[in-house]
Amino acid sequence: LGLYIRTLVSEVTDLSVKDMIEHSIVQERYMAQGKLSSALGCKDFEAAKCPSILVNSEEFIKANDTIAETVQSQAKEKAKVFNDSNLPRNILDMILADTIERIVTLVVSLEKACSCLRCIAVKS
Repeated sequence: LGLYIRTLVSEVTDLSVKDMIEHSIVQERYMAQGKLSSALGCKDFEAAKCPSILVNSEEFIKANDTIAETVQSQAKEKAKVFNDSNLPRNILDMILADTIERIVTLVVSLEKACSCLRCIAVKS
């Protein structure tokens, strides 16, 4: 998941993965809603609790080259759709943030989305 998001962000925008996640998603969407951020564990985030496979994704990539290549290829295909859209940068970044948030929510659930996003940002 982290590899997919890092590849997608790096292919689509000039923002760093950390900036995209921390500012465009976590701060703008989760932290702006006080009760929501508390309910979803955003305020109590601790990087030390991030799963090592997520944080140390380079180890995963080395151990699973074929899977990593497939993930990166799919992210680049998705990025091509964004890049070919000719949308203004601010609109493109907003749609990219929506896409990242939805993918993470589908994979880990709404309750864990904020923590997962922040763990990905820690490594980036």
